[in-house]
Amino acid sequence: MIKVMLIDDEIMALNYMKSLINWEDYGFEITAMETNAVKGLAILKKEIVDVIFADIRMPGMDGLKFSEKALEFNSRLKIILLTSYGDFDYAKKALNIGVSNYLLKHETKADSLIKELENLKAEITEMKHNDKAVLGQLVHKLLTLPDIILPEEKETMKKILHLDKRNLISYLVILDIPFRLYDTNKHYDSGQVDEDAIVSYMELNYNNMITIGLKNGRWLVLNVFEPVISQRRILDETYMAAYGLQRYVFQQYERTVSVIPSPAFNSIEELPHVYRSLTDISRYLAFYDKNKILFGRDISPKSLMEKSKIDVILSGIQKGLVQRELESILKNIDMFFGICIRNLDVKAFYYFSGQLYQLLVNYVKGVQIEYYEQEAKKDLDNIYSASQLHAWFALQFETVMKKITDRKLERYSPKVREAIRYILNHYQSDIKIEDVANSVNVSGEYLRHLFREETGRGYSEYLTDLRMQKAKELLAEGKYKLYEIAALVGYSSGAYFSSVFKKTTGINPQEYKGETDEKQV
Repeated sequence: MIKVMLIDDEIMALNYMKSLINWEDYGFEITAMETNAVKGLAILKKEIVDVIFADIRMPGMDGLKFSEKALEFNSRLKIILLTSYGDFDYAKKALNIGVSNYLLKHETKADSLIKELENLKAEITEMKHNDKAVLGQLVHKLLTLPDIILPEEKETMKKILHLDKRNLISYLVILDIPFRLYDTNKHYDSGQVDEDAIVSYMELNYNNMITIGLKNGRWLVLNVFEPVISQRRILDETYMAAYGLQRYVFQQYERTVSVIPSPAFNSIEELPHVYRSLTDISRYLAFYDKNKILFGRDISPKSLMEKSKIDVILSGIQKGLVQRELESILKNIDMFFGICIRNLDVKAFYYFSGQLYQLLVNYVKGVQIEYYEQEAKKDLDNIYSASQLHAWFALQFETVMKKITDRKLERYSPKVREAIRYILNHYQSDIKIEDVANSVNVSGEYLRHLFREETGRGYSEYLTDLRMQKAKELLAEGKYKLYEIAALVGYSSGAYFSSVFKKTTGINPQEYKGETDEKQV
């Protein structure tokens, strides 16, 4: 709404002007009515007014003197003086000081007033459009070249925003895009989103907001509001605008945006700092899903991981790849993401994710799994949060290990392949040859013969070798007691496990663990 003040020393004249039309039907709102020009000036110092209708003849301070002082406060004011026939020359003089127009007071009817309002609305709309274009250019300059922006340019921004009477909240609006751990130089992809259309949407639907397109799927919104507005109302307006924008983007483009509001501030010089702060907060969107409204007060990082600790976890994953031990790989991935997400450690998250992706890609190239990277990239293009990325990495390593196992098993017949897969999945249990045979629908005797013929080892020998290999990996971790390891690899008795281990490796488990500890030192 365009805000209007009426000033006339006659109360009946004020009421007549107010009742002449329904002002709001034409986009105008009467926010003040005064019978004293001095009091009118006092209101202008505190409140924003776009248009003033003022009587030219008033005691104390006439309309001409009032207009001069009012335009000093706000050069963008539109002032219409209400005159009588004898005041024509006086009214014409007022045009020279910047008064917009004058109307014959006693001939002002509904139709003439409506015509005047239509002209004013067109002028004000064009002026505000031009102001926003200028403001957008100046804000860009302020954000990118804050050291060379001129004092008069800052003053222009203050006048357009009326910062002498209002405060600001800034919102950083970001088009949600998936993690692009590959081709990082081409991270941004707007798809079919019309970035200028989003600016237009905000301009049309929220009169007190100025939206500046930053390109690359980002917009900076400046929300101006009166200082007397309550924090509750500010919060309500923030959510209303954010939800409206999110709904618009999804309906138009089937995409989502996240919104990061700032605290209130009232100096245009603070904007670069506010923008940097919002940009820093935007990195934490990785810990949330898309379509988020994220306040800085919601971000409270806890203890952060040292790079050396992250590298130890990465080394553990690399060791697991060399030994082809999926469980160890997944434990390390789970440990990192659990700590990182719980502590909101954004720096560690981005470092680890990039390093882990490179580790995965290099390993895949080394083992030459066909088309793996293309498939992985396709899935990665649907990942928006750290928890989703966690699940994605786990799935990729599971897929890699499975493909390697499948490739190793290709030389065996289908029945033996199925049997080996069953053993790999159940070696921790007390499984007999008959259990494995039943799982592949053959007799135990036939599977025993087939197994030895194709693998060169008997079933019991193969199972024991597998269990001992798993036991060595658990011993190397140094986290388990012997009886725990025995149970984890399928033995109910710790003593029997130790006996089998020594018979197979030539040393007992304690000696093997000691050798492993020495190598690590």
